[in-house]
Amino acid sequence: MIRPMIMIQPIEYIKIYCHHYIIFLDRSIRYNEFNHQIRKPIQAIHLLMIIWGSKCLYYSVYSGNRDKIWRGCNLDIIGMISLDPMANIFCVGFSIQISIYIHMLYYWKNQMVRSILEPTFVQKQTNIFHHHKYRHYNAIDYVWKQAKLLIGTLLLFVWIIYFACLLFTIIAIKLMIENFDYFTKNINGYIRLLQLWSNTIVMQCCYFIYGHANILISSICQTSLIILNMKIWQSEQFLNSNYNDKIDFKYKLSRFQETHIKNLKHTEYINEISGPSLLIFLFINMPSNCYLIIFLLDNNIDDWIHNTCILILCLQQIICILCFHLAFAISNQHYHRPSKSFLSLLIRWRLSSSSFKCLRYRLKSSYYIQAFHTDNRYGFTYGKLELISMMEFVKYMLLYSQLLMFVCQNFLMIQLEMELAKSHLFI
Repeated sequence: MIRPMIMIQPIEYIKIYCHHYIIFLDRSIRYNEFNHQIRKPIQAIHLLMIIWGSKCLYYSVYSGNRDKIWRGCNLDIIGMISLDPMANIFCVGFSIQISIYIHMLYYWKNQMVRSILEPTFVQKQTNIFHHHKYRHYNAIDYVWKQAKLLIGTLLLFVWIIYFACLLFTIIAIKLMIENFDYFTKNINGYIRLLQLWSNTIVMQCCYFIYGHANILISSICQTSLIILNMKIWQSEQFLNSNYNDKIDFKYKLSRFQETHIKNLKHTEYINEISGPSLLIFLFINMPSNCYLIIFLLDNNIDDWIHNTCILILCLQQIICILCFHLAFAISNQHYHRPSKSFLSLLIRWRLSSSSFKCLRYRLKSSYYIQAFHTDNRYGFTYGKLELISMMEFVKYMLLYSQLLMFVCQNFLMIQLEMELAKSHLFI
């Protein structure tokens, strides 16, 4: 997975993931491949996330009164930029998020791979679409073009990861130069120097894995969403196509109904991964994003290295909270958009004389309307909770703004209390 990620090869990135997941499915007969390519690397990632999360949990409790060298050697970024030690809890949340994401990608039931991704990108089949055309484009070529653009854009974040890893190295070198006498004075100093570089390498690995997990889960979900939106549009064309003969109404209705149900199955396949991953991301990243934004707007630290690291993380969080969240809401809206056209066409067909000869389809269409047109609508959900709709998206944005104001108020109150405490000490 690492080579296409580094080389910015979007299609190859998806193909290798599909290959790894198929190895997982066939692990009973391909055990050596599964053990070497999936199980051991994932165990190493989980171990690394446990180490990172445990360190951050320790820092949140015991790093308050530590000196600059201790914080630098342990790469306690939160302490180095004078944030509240309890902000390390957000880093614990990130480690939990990545462990869950990696487990979901490689060990969960993921029918999206076999039903959508593998036929499209590995086998390049056209029969997964309802028609070989999409607007004026060939369907499979259009999907490949859009997937290359989307995943290529996401993979550009890899260069941001490189930059962040470089910043961690600069932090370590800067600390080593500023305290060169301390590190070279005795054996204890050399041990602290070794501790500094080992923690720097661990932090770089954790940040790289964090980027990889987020990029991969975003790539497969958003690419599958592009394919689904195309199929929804193709289904809608069965209702919009022009037929002069009333007998053709039944063909249009039955073809739309058949393809619409297939679209629902693909929605369920995507939602197996996208629903829980989006909910986890919002739950962990919305509070931390609010905290970091307030810190960036109100901090008095002139260290551009630390500010840049925080800004990179904030931008990545905002893109996922707003853009990807909105993409699922729009897709749900598109899925239910043809309802009025379907009902209108169905009424016209039932008023025609030919409908009385098709009792079977009349019953079938009645059941379809009853199943689909309910208050509990189908589509993408937040895990197994609420349906993702434009109204829910607006509610989340209102919650986000309220959370931002709440964090801002508490952040300013803490700063005021600290200033008052300093003034009392000065008096």
